[in-house]
Amino acid sequence: MKKIIYTVVCGLGLSLASCSDYLDTDKYFNDTLMFDSIWVNKGYTEGWLATCYSSIWDHISKVDMRKDNCGFLFMADDLIYGDWLEQRTNRNQFYQNGEYTPSDQGENDPWGRFYEGIRRSSLFITNVDKCKEMSQKERADAKAQARFVRAYIYYKLIERYGPVPILPEEGLDVEDSYEKLSTPRNSMQECTDYVSEQLALAATNLPETRNKSDIMRATKGIALAMRAKMLILAASPLYNSEKTPLYQLKDNKGRQLVENVMNEEKWAKAAAAAKEVIDMGIYELYTAKKSNETVAPPTKAGYSDVEFPQGWANIDPFLSYQQIFNGDVVQSQIKEIIWANANKDEIARLIEHCIPYYQGGWNCIAVTQKQVDAYQMADGRDITNSSTEYPYITAGFYDPAKAEKPCEYAENDISMRYVHREPRFYVSIGYNGKIWECTSITEGGTKFHNQPAIYYKGERDGKNLAQIDNHVYTGYTMYKFYFEEDANNKTGAKICNKFEPIVRYAEVLLWYAEAMNHLTKEYSIPNFTGESTIVVSRNLPAMHDCIRPIRVRVGLPDYENNVYESVSAFEAAIKHERQVELFGEAKRYLDLNRW
Repeated sequence: MKKIIYTVVCGLGLSLASCSDYLDTDKYFNDTLMFDSIWVNKGYTEGWLATCYSSIWDHISKVDMRKDNCGFLFMADDLIYGDWLEQRTNRNQFYQNGEYTPSDQGENDPWGRFYEGIRRSSLFITNVDKCKEMSQKERADAKAQARFVRAYIYYKLIERYGPVPILPEEGLDVEDSYEKLSTPRNSMQECTDYVSEQLALAATNLPETRNKSDIMRATKGIALAMRAKMLILAASPLYNSEKTPLYQLKDNKGRQLVENVMNEEKWAKAAAAAKEVIDMGIYELYTAKKSNETVAPPTKAGYSDVEFPQGWANIDPFLSYQQIFNGDVVQSQIKEIIWANANKDEIARLIEHCIPYYQGGWNCIAVTQKQVDAYQMADGRDITNSSTEYPYITAGFYDPAKAEKPCEYAENDISMRYVHREPRFYVSIGYNGKIWECTSITEGGTKFHNQPAIYYKGERDGKNLAQIDNHVYTGYTMYKFYFEEDANNKTGAKICNKFEPIVRYAEVLLWYAEAMNHLTKEYSIPNFTGESTIVVSRNLPAMHDCIRPIRVRVGLPDYENNVYESVSAFEAAIKHERQVELFGEAKRYLDLNRW
């Protein structure tokens, strides 16, 4: 065997506290530690696994929710990053305007980094059994983790680039000729089969839960959720329709990589995969208990008098949604979070760019009118079809003393457009007149506490020549991850810890409902172990069971039966629900792309 020197670095954010002790690059690997020696020592072996994880966490590959270099967060129709618009450094504009090319993808091209991670993971999988300092159970778990990481990397590649080359398990010999090393793309079906099979294999040896110190590591539920996500992508119109624009995509030998046919069974496989996650019974939608301060949704029989998940009698709809994101509740206490990244620094930077200028924020992330208009009224009706009891009014300003029906979420003198909207609107959107608490600021006493944003031109948070980049272009910003203590650029200012939700249970429910909607008959699909089957069909009660809790959790009634009975109406409802429920979580661009 060739003697190869490998540089191993500690994975970031994996709670491997001792990793830096035994994997310091200068201390150990500059002494030409040989490859075979790594697998003798448990510490080195675990350190290698950490480097596998580092391929999905560090540098540009680590997060989709970020300000710099444009993750998927600013590439769709819901958010605008307004700072530095006239400069090359604004990679968000670079992507939104389609200015990228194959040779210039900016700094948002993790292709090489991801394939490094695939190679590392494959080497770990083929060598970890040599480490006799680890027990058989530890080796099986570690191998399953590396298998998960490799499959997840392939998924992220496919998500960005379409079908990609699947490398052989043993890797490639770097001394081979260029022609021999050139690996053609696999077909989309081959990619889908490989990723879903690898995730299923990983799931068989992964535990259902881990302790808090290892909360970011792979579990059975994470692997099965990512398997469902892979199958949803493969079943979606981009890859599964007669009209797919990708049917012309061919490899260097002219082989068609994406078929221009619609195969309904792909939706059945996606539905079954999502159902497997649901049937684990360990995840649930997060809710906060009702208190004396709870703002009650409009009274509605069958909801107001019924406990969750069928009604909201015992929950606080506003806090039930807000506390998932703002850092007020730690990740380990939220059973809805299947997998998350401890992405506190990047989310903190996003919040810094949302906080109003007067209170020290950079004041430049904007939300589009299209996104704002997607939020429904308090009774669950669209703004284009509002009721006389909760009308959508575009003229005038809110005065609670004159209101026939006061809105407890609404601040004085805000536009009537923002009155009597659903709780997710008030959790997610910063509008003109919205109060930003910023209570961690000690500068000037309470001068900067509980201040309304004023986005009018020439006003303190609006457009003016002194701060040309620091204004919210649309008059709306993102509020979703903000906590009342969060503040920036003032004495005492701090931002509390956050995490980036990669997959949460609400999304699994939405996947299951979406997939069921595309079925015209009953299917029996093998489960991930192949030992039993899962029966799926367009089951209206099951579809209700997916959507009703998501809407009830935020104080909204379920859709009417006629919506569920119509394939097209329910498809529109699912797309709307994803747009609102998952806003600010870097899902929108990927959804629009696959649809």
